[in-house]
Amino acid sequence: MECYSAKIGSQAKMMWQRNCGSPEHRIDDEVYMPTFQMLKTQTDSRNRFLVAVVLWSICTSVFSADDLWTLGFDGIGPLKIGMRFDEVNRLVGNTLGRTDPGLRASPRCEQIPLETRPGIALMFFDDILQRVDVYKKNGQAGGRTERGVNIGDPISRVLDVYRNVIMDHREYVEEEYSLTVRSANGKRAIRFLTYEGKIEIFYGGEFGAVNLMEGCT
Repeated sequence: MECYSAKIGSQAKMMWQRNCGSPEHRIDDEVYMPTFQMLKTQTDSRNRFLVAVVLWSICTSVFSADDLWTLGFDGIGPLKIGMRFDEVNRLVGNTLGRTDPGLRASPRCEQIPLETRPGIALMFFDDILQRVDVYKKNGQAGGRTERGVNIGDPISRVLDVYRNVIMDHREYVEEEYSLTVRSANGKRAIRFLTYEGKIEIFYGGEFGAVNLMEGCT
C-alpha cells in the first residue's frame, strides 16, 4: 500500500491508534495514511482536532466486508494459535489490555477483546494464544471463517461447507445448537453457536480451549 505521512497532535494520534492501529501503520510523531485521502495539517490546535475527527471517520469506514479477517484452525488474520502474548500485542499495535491475575476467573487464562478489530476476542492461557472468538459488535461481525461462514448464516451453511460436523444442543438453551468441526489431527476445532436457528458466534483454536463453555471457565 502506498502511503504518505502527516504530522498530527497527540489527540489525533491516540484516536488513530485506538481505531486503526495495526502493523501496517506506524504510530509515532507521524501517522501513515492511504493516498486516497490527502490531509495537510497546520500547527494550531483547532486544525489538529479536525484531523483527529477525519482520521476517526476514515477508521470507522475502512473495514469493509473485503477487509474482514478469516478464522481457520490456525488462527485469524496474522494472529496464529500458539503465539505468545507479546508477539500478538505487537501485531495489533500494542493495544491489548491486561487484567490482574487476581481478578480473573482463572489466574492462568485471560480473554481480551481486540480494540483494533471490534467483534474479535483473544483467549490466552499462560500468555499463549489458544482461542479466537468472532461475534457481532456495533452491528458488524468481526470476521468470517476461511470457508465463508458469517455471523447470521443459517445452520445449513455450516453443513454445506464443512465435513464431519458434530451437532449438539447448545448448553442451557436446548432449542439452539452447537456445531463443532475438528481439524484433521483432532487437536484444534471451530465451534458455531446458534440463536434462533442462525449463527450467533463462532470460535476456533486448541480443542481444549474451544470446549470451555463460558470464556475462561
